[in-house]
Amino acid sequence: MPSDHIHKAQELISVARKEKKVIRIRGYGSKDFLGLGRSDFIFDTTSYAGIVKYLPSELVIIAKAGTSVRAMIQVLAEENQDFPFETPLFYGQDATIGGAISCGLVGSGRLAQGPIRDHILGVEIVNGLGERLRFGGQVLKNVAGYDVSRIFVGSMGCLALVTEVAIRVIPKAELETTLAIAISSEEFLRQMEMWQEMRLPFYTVAYCPNECQLGCAYLLLKGTRAHVQNATATFSHLFQQQKFNFSILKDNQDISIWQALNQQSHFFFQPPATTQEALCRIVLPFGSPALPLDNPQLLEWSGCLRWVWIAPKDLEKLLPWLRTHGGTWRLWGDNQALQALFLPYRMSAQSYLQNKVQQSFDPDGVFNTGRLLLN
Repeated sequence: MPSDHIHKAQELISVARKEKKVIRIRGYGSKDFLGLGRSDFIFDTTSYAGIVKYLPSELVIIAKAGTSVRAMIQVLAEENQDFPFETPLFYGQDATIGGAISCGLVGSGRLAQGPIRDHILGVEIVNGLGERLRFGGQVLKNVAGYDVSRIFVGSMGCLALVTEVAIRVIPKAELETTLAIAISSEEFLRQMEMWQEMRLPFYTVAYCPNECQLGCAYLLLKGTRAHVQNATATFSHLFQQQKFNFSILKDNQDISIWQALNQQSHFFFQPPATTQEALCRIVLPFGSPALPLDNPQLLEWSGCLRWVWIAPKDLEKLLPWLRTHGGTWRLWGDNQALQALFLPYRMSAQSYLQNKVQQSFDPDGVFNTGRLLLN
C-alpha cells in the first residue's frame, strides 16, 4: 500500500497532467537559489522522512527522501561511519537527502571519492505518469543490470520525485590533517601537476585567494593514522626544500576551513557590493591552465573546480576558451536576467540527451521546471 505522502504525490501529478501545470519538488529549500525555474505547484518532501534500514556491516543506509542530512550524519557517526561524499550544507542550513541526491553537488573530496552517483545503490521514484518505480538494489552485491538509479543524481528534480534512496557508506577516517601553504594561484597549479606526477598521498587541495600575502593553498590529508603521519612528514620535507612558507593547522582550524568551503560561508562567496558580477562555477579537467582572467579565483577539487566572480561580457568571451579546454560551467545563484542571457549556450548534445531521458520518465513535463532542462 502506498503511503499518504506517495498517494498525495500521485494525486498532484494527475492534476498537473490534466491542467498542464508544473510541480517543483522542495525539501528544506537550501538550494532554492540554484538556477532558473518556474512552478505552479510545490510538493514538500520533508514530511516523508526517516531511516528505512541501516546495515553498518554491509556499509549501506536506506532513507526516505525527506530525511535530514544532518540526522543521517549523526546516525552514521555512532557507528564510526560517514558518507563517501561531503554534501554541501549551504550557509549552515540543513538539507534533505533527496535534495542532496537530486542536486548532485559534492564538497572538496570529489576527486578522491568520486561523484555522488558512484555511491548510489538504488532509488524509489514516482515518475511523471504517477507510477511508483524502483531501480537498483539495497546492498552492493545485489546491484546489477542497467544502473538507471544514477540518472536521478543531478537531475534537479526535473525527471521524477525521488522518494527513497539506498547509499553506500564508508568507515570514518582515523585522522585528518590540513597543511596551509602561502602560494600564488599560478604556482599552485604548477605544484598540483608535480604532486600528481610524484604520486604524493593527498586527499584534496583547495586554493583561496586574498589570504596571506599571495593566497593560500590548503592541503587535506585523510585516512589511517599511519598514512596521514607519513604524508605529513613527506609534504613538510618537500615544502622545506622548496622554501615555502607553510604551517600545520591545529585547534579545529582545519575543520573550519573545509566547512567554510563546503557551506560557502567563506568570505570569497559574498557578493561584491558595487559591481554587477555574477558567481560562475567552472569545472575543468585536471591539469588545465589558469583561466585567462585577472579576477581572483577560488579553486577546489585540486584545481578542477574553479569559482570566479565575472561580468557577463567577460563570461561570453571566456566560453570559447572553456570549450577548447573541455570545461563546463554554470552561473551560481538566482539572477534570472543573467540566467536568461546565457540560456542559448545550454543548447548542446547534452541538452538533447537530457530531453530524451525526460521524455521517458516525464513525457508531459510535469516536473520540468526548467532548472536543468530547456522548456
